[in-house]
Amino acid sequence: MNAPSRRAQANLFALVVALVLLTTVTTLGVAVADGALAGADRSPAERHAAAAVADRLVVADAPWTAEANVVNGSSVERLTAADVDRLAPAAEGRPLRIALDDETVVQRRTPVSGVTVRRGVLVATWTPVNRTVNVSRSRTVRLPRGVERVRLRIDAGADATVKSVRANDRVVLHAQRGVVGTTTVSLSATGPTTLRLVTATQNSSGTVALAYRRRETTARTLTVTVDGWGQLSLSVFEAGVGVLLILGVAAGFGLGLAGPPTDSAQLDRYADDAATTLGATPATAGNRTLLEALAHTPASFERERPAARSHLTKLVPATVRIHVRTPVGTFGPAPPSTVAVGRTTASTRHGPVTLEAWYG
Repeated sequence: MNAPSRRAQANLFALVVALVLLTTVTTLGVAVADGALAGADRSPAERHAAAAVADRLVVADAPWTAEANVVNGSSVERLTAADVDRLAPAAEGRPLRIALDDETVVQRRTPVSGVTVRRGVLVATWTPVNRTVNVSRSRTVRLPRGVERVRLRIDAGADATVKSVRANDRVVLHAQRGVVGTTTVSLSATGPTTLRLVTATQNSSGTVALAYRRRETTARTLTVTVDGWGQLSLSVFEAGVGVLLILGVAAGFGLGLAGPPTDSAQLDRYADDAATTLGATPATAGNRTLLEALAHTPASFERERPAARSHLTKLVPATVRIHVRTPVGTFGPAPPSTVAVGRTTASTRHGPVTLEAWYG
């Protein structure tokens, strides 16, 4: 056989091999695309289920919340998958995982991929407090935010001094001849409460013993992952081929780097979560929350800024920046005009506080 004939046969063999490889890669590429499309079809349902679970876990009237976005630490530990199914039927039967930071609260099977939704929350715990007030020295008692009820034991002096007890602007106890004995009073937990003892004379005597539970909160991230009935959208083999195809396309055409995400709705949630956290966390000094202290005076702003910054850093992902603007100061990087921004404004008695969230 002469040299040209051998070269022709070699070229024909190479052509056949190339055609086989091309056909194989094309077929596998179609399989990968089909799997990806199937996964895309399932994704909206999984996202809806994950968002429904996350949202309903932090509503104000849930059995495991003290108020909106404030989770009762002891109650949430008793949460079960059956509770989640009743709470959000869209997640019923699906593989799911609910966690606070890295601590798993509920898990059903093992979500392989699925959709993950995050919410900034405060986890609350309660500490018993007992105080006694001498009526001859003080007639005002300030209770912190989060106190739902207080037990009062009033021991009046010889002149039966305490005629009524007010909680902020509401009369909660009254007796014309004087209030005595022990009683429990319900309060609003959404803000601090000032108890005022109304006495018969300025020289009244006696004591009032108070017993209540002080709420302490810790900022954490609630993570909800919901998967689609335990199905894999891609096999390991198909995924490997998909990666090779993507790398080939990248090598042939040159892919630019993806820009930052622009989910404005998610950014709005980050801003709302940040405002909720600052509005529910006590300041390091005084009886204000961090949100109120940041808006009060330049001095209180400077004092509380490190604590506020620390809470916000723990609350949002590392790719999210928070800019806080108050009547007396600002902190955090301001968003450029070219990026998507989530924004919320919270009212305080010292003026509005605006929080902006952006990817950067």
